[in-house]
Amino acid sequence: MLYRLVFVLAMFLSAVAHGQENGNSDAMKRALAAGYKAQFMCSATFNAAKTPEQIQADELTGMYPDYRELVAALPQAQIDLVMHRASVDWSDTLPPRTSVYTGQHTGCMSVPIGADPALFQVNTSDVMTLEPQASDLQVDPEAATPSEPVPIEVGEVLKQAFDASTYGEGTKTT
Repeated sequence: MLYRLVFVLAMFLSAVAHGQENGNSDAMKRALAAGYKAQFMCSATFNAAKTPEQIQADELTGMYPDYRELVAALPQAQIDLVMHRASVDWSDTLPPRTSVYTGQHTGCMSVPIGADPALFQVNTSDVMTLEPQASDLQVDPEAATPSEPVPIEVGEVLKQAFDASTYGEGTKTT
């Protein structure tokens, strides 16, 4: 009897393990790509007040090569300026991948795959406006202005880091 119970339990656990997602399926890759797109759309919209066109040109072009084509093939992100979230459809059966802006000091949070975005609320009292005000920028003017010029070597390195050619044709950083 004990052997039969152990055998049945082993068969059950084997079936459960066999049915688990290993992270390499097309569905998982689409879910990851949609999450990436939602996260960048949310962050660039609510943290940096960028337009969708600016986000497409800057954030969504210099990404990890394995996801570049998947992200480009996904539908446009839906930006909800009232609920402070960005959502990207990726599945016929599961909710969109969503990223929710949680405030100036915490940024955007990715909603887990398959979770209902309506379960995630935001404290709107801490939400930055899409047109940053001087009071939103907490910069110490003295610290932001170097007393000595930046050495040319550093300036050149910084310039090259963003020129889209020094580190390979068409390279960009996100």
